[in-house]
Amino acid sequence: MQCRQQSLLTETPACSAATALTAPNWPACPARLRAFRHYGHTEAHGYRARDQCRASAAPGMCFDAACQAAMDRAFLTATAVPLMGLAGAIVYKFRPLDWRSQEGKQVFEDPDTGAVFQSEDSVNPEKDRKGELAFRAVSYTPWPVEEGGKGDRIRVPVGPVSNTQPRTYVFPRILPQPSKVLAVSLPRPMGIILEEDKRRGRVVVGELTAGSEAAKRAKIAKLNKALENCSVQVGDVLRGVTCTNFVYETQALWGAAAPKRTIVLYGADKQKWPQVMGALRKGDRSDGHVTLIVERRLEGTADLETGPMATETSIDY
Repeated sequence: MQCRQQSLLTETPACSAATALTAPNWPACPARLRAFRHYGHTEAHGYRARDQCRASAAPGMCFDAACQAAMDRAFLTATAVPLMGLAGAIVYKFRPLDWRSQEGKQVFEDPDTGAVFQSEDSVNPEKDRKGELAFRAVSYTPWPVEEGGKGDRIRVPVGPVSNTQPRTYVFPRILPQPSKVLAVSLPRPMGIILEEDKRRGRVVVGELTAGSEAAKRAKIAKLNKALENCSVQVGDVLRGVTCTNFVYETQALWGAAAPKRTIVLYGADKQKWPQVMGALRKGDRSDGHVTLIVERRLEGTADLETGPMATETSIDY
């Protein structure tokens, strides 16, 4: 120990061998140690210089038990936390997905979307002929509907942009009867001018742009009534529209899988005008046709909803 202390301030031949064995990193800073010796610094300054040399010459190395224990704890923490998260994700991924009862409630999952729902034991969700859940679109969220609920069943293509599949959506009628709910598919740009009915809280078709696909279909439908369901008409009430969203799979470990460009159905009922316009803007021509869900009064229906309609014209879609 005396030899090590002396070697900090004086370089004697007797201590050269001991210095090489006890402090292999000191030669990395010979100039600093010689400077301390030359200017007559105290022994405490020499020890401080030694510690600085150790830190700079051998970063990440420990020279005592306390330092090594701290490094071991940091390593275990950095390793154990991700492994625990991965284990939890694996358990969640492969958990049972069948119907199960939890405190008087049943939990079920849509295998296509990975969405998990909960309902009372006495309530059964509706399923289509393929055994898939039927939904009611509320904004961007598909909600299961009770079996036998009122409404028209409409098949709408949704899912990843490259692999959409038809799913069943339920739309109760909101217009004076008789009316009908139908799905119309149009390419972008559609050539439809929408208006806001502020008094009734709806979005309606106000005009069709001349020369657009929507206008051409409307003209053909006037000549052939059988094609009315393939066209949009002035006065139709917008109930829903497909748009493109980036969606993470529910069962995927967050960040482990990139979000997918997904076609979803936006439910326009009771939604504010800016939100509906925002949904209509989501999507590119390369994403395919847009599906509009509209409700239409049938000919001869009395207009029981009297009163002026305060409107605000949107951009041409």
